[in-house]
Amino acid sequence: MFHTSLHSFAILIFQTFTELNLYMYYLCSTEDEMKRANKVRVFLNHYAISLWRWKTPFITALLGLIFTSTLLVACGDEPAPDSKISSAMEIAEKNKQSLFPWVDDKKLALEELKKRGANYSMLSKKLKKDKQIIQVALENDMPFYMLDEKLRKDKAMILMALKYDSSEFRSVDPVFKKDRDVLLASLNDSYDSAVKNLEFAPAALRKDGDFILDAIKIKPKAKSPSIFDYADESLKKDKAFIQKAVQVYGRVLCEAGEIFKKDKELVLLALRQDGMTLECLSEKFRKDKEIVKIAIKQDGAVLLLDIDPEFRNDKELVMTALKQAGPYISAGIGPKLSSDKDIKNLLEELVNKAKAKAQ
Repeated sequence: MFHTSLHSFAILIFQTFTELNLYMYYLCSTEDEMKRANKVRVFLNHYAISLWRWKTPFITALLGLIFTSTLLVACGDEPAPDSKISSAMEIAEKNKQSLFPWVDDKKLALEELKKRGANYSMLSKKLKKDKQIIQVALENDMPFYMLDEKLRKDKAMILMALKYDSSEFRSVDPVFKKDRDVLLASLNDSYDSAVKNLEFAPAALRKDGDFILDAIKIKPKAKSPSIFDYADESLKKDKAFIQKAVQVYGRVLCEAGEIFKKDKELVLLALRQDGMTLECLSEKFRKDKEIVKIAIKQDGAVLLLDIDPEFRNDKELVMTALKQAGPYISAGIGPKLSSDKDIKNLLEELVNKAKAKAQ
């Protein structure tokens, strides 16, 4: 999610120096020194804005360094009194708004955040609490840790962050890592490794069949570990739960105990959901025509599995498999049907359809 280009890195350097420069007035202890430093600021800021607009971040970053160094020289060595610091902070805040007009303007801020969500860090306190602002920032790669601590402990904000980047689960407060909704939201990741987030699931959730089923729906094909691995042993031994689970994802049966793999009722439910579940079942089922037929209706690729060779020469099964999966499973057609006219015509028809679709 984080951009690592040199261009973005240079912009980040510039912003860092800008933030520092805004409060360099703290070093100025007299009015003359403040005025002298202000002249330097006006001159350098003029070029900083131009360079920023010309999209030359490397030069801008260097200018930020020069700006900071010059202010150090321009200001005195004596610490500033509190009144001066207070005044300096007010001036610095105004400078920030002149250099970046979007820091306190919601409309401009939203446009800026669409370009780079991380610019959220430069917004005014008021805008940082705005829900729409936060949403746009998160949607455009703003790291979750940039939010105020109070907001990071707001469940609605956590769920919003996970919606746009579920890997932000690592930044979530430990208390919320045990929350049902937060855990489920963290699974919406393109990588199966997100399943490991369930390590934080408390015992009560691991015993909750509905929670495990919801998790399987989100990440059904995850392996090593799988969702089923995090289910409590009591669920793994519960036929009623297995019955529900195989209807969500048939191959859960492959992870269940041997006693369930021999249960024809469960086998049929699993195959109707995912025909390829047949791959992990015993030879007895792989040689049962009724079972194989049900599996092929769900997924024609079953024809390529280690099934009874005679099924590859069964015209009805082969035609069903081709219509379901397409010509790519033609390698599973048995020798007795290799010259069959109907099979050849069907293959030709399927190939032509595939070519027309690809164009």
